[in-house]
Amino acid sequence: MNRTLALIIALLPFWIMSQRYPPLVDSLLKEYTQEGFGMVALVSKNGVIEYKNAFGNANIELDAQLSPKNKFQIGSITKQFTAVLILKLEEEGKLQLTDSIQKYIPEFPNKSNSITIEHLLTHTSGIPEYFDWDKHHEKWDQFYSPSALMELIKDEPLDFDPGDAFEYCNSNYLLLGILIERITGDSYNDFLHEEIIDKIGMNHSSAKYSLYQIDSLALGYTRSNGQIELADIEHRSWAYSAGNIISTVDDINIWYTHLFDGEIISQSTLERALTPFTLNNGDSIEYGYGWYLERFQGAKMAYHGGVINGFYSYVSFVPKTKTLTVSLANCECIPFNYIGRKITAYALGKPLIEKKIIELDSNLLEMYSGIYKVDKTRNFIVKKKEKHLYGFFEGLPDEGYNLYASQDGIFFSHDIDSEFEFIVKKYRKIKLQITIPQQNKTPIIRLLSKIKSAPGSR
Repeated sequence: MNRTLALIIALLPFWIMSQRYPPLVDSLLKEYTQEGFGMVALVSKNGVIEYKNAFGNANIELDAQLSPKNKFQIGSITKQFTAVLILKLEEEGKLQLTDSIQKYIPEFPNKSNSITIEHLLTHTSGIPEYFDWDKHHEKWDQFYSPSALMELIKDEPLDFDPGDAFEYCNSNYLLLGILIERITGDSYNDFLHEEIIDKIGMNHSSAKYSLYQIDSLALGYTRSNGQIELADIEHRSWAYSAGNIISTVDDINIWYTHLFDGEIISQSTLERALTPFTLNNGDSIEYGYGWYLERFQGAKMAYHGGVINGFYSYVSFVPKTKTLTVSLANCECIPFNYIGRKITAYALGKPLIEKKIIELDSNLLEMYSGIYKVDKTRNFIVKKKEKHLYGFFEGLPDEGYNLYASQDGIFFSHDIDSEFEFIVKKYRKIKLQITIPQQNKTPIIRLLSKIKSAPGSR
C-alpha cells in the first residue's frame, strides 16, 4: 500500500465526520434548548459558512422563535476587539505595549512595580476585579462613566506583582478602554465603530448603551430555583470595553474573515496576539492578547467565551484550517464552553471523547460544599446545585463552573479543562485539589483548604 493511499484511509473517518456534522450540531442545540430559551450556531471555513441554524425562542413569553438574525450580547468576546484596537494604535506608533499605563492614565496610582499595557492585555497586572458582585451588584442598573468605574479599584492593593501570575480580570480591559479614549480623543464606543464595526460592515452589531434601541435583540434568561426566568438587566456602561458589544453570528464571521485576512492589523501583529504570554518566572500562560490559546484536537486554537446578564457566547478559531465556530445563547444556564468545544470538534471531524457522569448522594455533595482558601485575598466557593456542584471565585458567582462527578470525590467541568478532587482528611477536614493540564508541560496543581461551609445552594 503506498503512502498516499494509507494517508487517505487514515483520514477518511475524519473527512466523513466533517461532512456529516450539521445534523449532530442540530441535535446538540435541540437538546439544550428544551426549556424554551434559544441558541444559534455558525461554522465557517475560510469565511464560507458551512453551518448556520437556530433553535428555541428569542422571547419565551411571546413564543417568538429565535433566528440566526437575532442579536445577542456577546460579553467578554468584546475583549478581542479591544485588544485589536490597542494593537492597531501600536502599529500607528501611538503607543508601545511596554509603556506604563500611568503614561496615559496618570491618576491611576503608581504601584510597587510598573504596570504596562501588555500586562493589561494578558490579565497579568494584578489589578483587582471591579465587577465584584458582593461589593457593587446593587449599582449595576445605574450608569457609571469609565472614570467612575476606575475609581472602584484604583486605590486597591494589587493581588500580585505585575507579570508574576495570570488572573482573568475585567478591570484590565476597562483600563484599556480608558487608555484608547485618552490616546484617540474619541469615546471607546465611537472609535470601535469607526475602526472596526462600521468599517468592515458589521451592520448588525453595536456598542450602544441602551438595550431599548436595539432591534431584533433576544431577551436574556437565567435559571433560578430550577425555573427559567428573565435575567436582571444591568446598565451596559458597566461592561464597557470589557464586554459591551451586541452582535450576530454573521457579523462575527465578518469580523474573523477581515481580521485573519490582514485587513485590520497585520498578520505579524495578529501572530503576536495569538502567542502565549511569558510570566516573570519564564512560564508561559494559555492566553495572548484577548484570546485564550490551546491545542485542541491536535490543532492550535484561539477561543473566548462570554457571559453577561442572561447571555452566553463562545467563539473559537483554528488558524490552520481557518475554521470558525460561533455559538450564542440567551440563557446563562448551560455548559456553554462545552457546547462550543463540542461543535468545534464536530467541525474538525474529531468528536470529543465524553466523560461519564455519575450521581452522588446529596449528603456527599453537601459535605464537599464550602469556602476554600486560594490565597490571602481570594476564596473559591463550592455549592450544591441540584444534583451536582457549582464552583466560582468569591465575588464572581456568574462566572463559575458546573462540576460533575466522574467518581466519588473526583469532579470535572464542561466549562474548563481541569480536574477537581475533594480529599477528606481526619475529622472530616476537606481539601480541594485542582489539577490544570498544561500543553507539553507538567500540570498545575493547587491544593485549597476548606475554611468553612458555604451558606445555601446555587
